[in-house]
Amino acid sequence: MMSDLTYKNISALSRGVRIQSKEIPLLANIQHQYEDIPGRHGSYSFTDGTLEDITIKVECWFVADSREDLRYKARQIAAWLYSKEKQRLMFNDEPGVFYMARLSNQIDMETLIRHGRFTLQFRCDPFAYSIEEKITRHAIITSPQTFTVSNDATAPTQPILIIRNNSDKPVNNLILRLENEVE
Repeated sequence: MMSDLTYKNISALSRGVRIQSKEIPLLANIQHQYEDIPGRHGSYSFTDGTLEDITIKVECWFVADSREDLRYKARQIAAWLYSKEKQRLMFNDEPGVFYMARLSNQIDMETLIRHGRFTLQFRCDPFAYSIEEKITRHAIITSPQTFTVSNDATAPTQPILIIRNNSDKPVNNLILRLENEVE
């Protein structure tokens, strides 16, 4: 299977762009702030574990019918890749996930007769996001009742809880207790 990426819901292969290689960091840098304290060896590091954006690098190439066609295709590719806002970036070898990305580099194209080569650098949120939302429903019929909502992701995720009274009777003394289990 040939490598492909989709950006702004458009496949690179549909634009005639082939992926030569890509680099995706295993883990983003952790944001640190360092403070030098007089009379103390080294520095003091402050961090809350927040991750920085990652850069995904993709080496690409394409073929044209002539030098004029090469320039025409280059302009078409540039128009496809330009965006003011972050867009979904997906790779066919990572099904089910996407990155929120925006190009962060000037794209210099190396040309050789009818071939164009260039490197894309996407600045992305530090996580891959699931394409499908996980929805869990629980009906509370008796009191008290306990249920667990689990996160199968690889990063902490804040759940959205929606509580709906499907009865015509009011709910009194509702107590909601959230516990954060750490493995």
